[in-house]
Amino acid sequence: KRIYNWIDFDKFYPRDVEKFKEEKGLQNDFIVLGVASIWGESKGLDKFISLAEQKKDYKFILVGHMPDNVKLPENVQAVGLTSSTDELAEYYSMADVFVTFSTAETFGKVSAEAMACGIPVICHNQTACPEILGENCGYSVDVNDIDAVAAAIDKVCKNGKNYYAENCVKHAKKSFDKDTLIGEYIELYSELCEDK
Repeated sequence: KRIYNWIDFDKFYPRDVEKFKEEKGLQNDFIVLGVASIWGESKGLDKFISLAEQKKDYKFILVGHMPDNVKLPENVQAVGLTSSTDELAEYYSMADVFVTFSTAETFGKVSAEAMACGIPVICHNQTACPEILGENCGYSVDVNDIDAVAAAIDKVCKNGKNYYAENCVKHAKKSFDKDTLIGEYIELYSELCEDK
């Protein structure tokens, strides 16, 4: 039996972020967001850099610990690690699209959190990433196909994030609701105890 991880919808929901964008100086930018605890090759830092060099009109925001001596293009802003779920939810809500280059996910919680905040997701089409992507909630592309990621971002830019927002939130609430999934665990444990 598969039971997904859950999202806390008291924290992750679409927020009014006009003031937050203004504080960050990002009012007029199309924002591509990436989130990782620690940025490195396994989380696709090199691919984000390559993508940012290709898509100079977009602003890339990377949340998470950035290794020392990494040279980032001018349109990439590393904002460091945040321990505040409210701040993280504001970054999600501020973004126009969430991109993950991870190729080894058992769930992909950051993608689920992004959808809960009404943000479309672009991910690789392997491991758990495409499995949690809802219909009309973004795009999955072949691994290492930077051009396909760029094309998917362009599609989101053309459609606008509001085109995806309602489906993203609806899918997240249907698939990753905490109370529902905890209930499934309790039900499973009850069944296992009855079998003994």
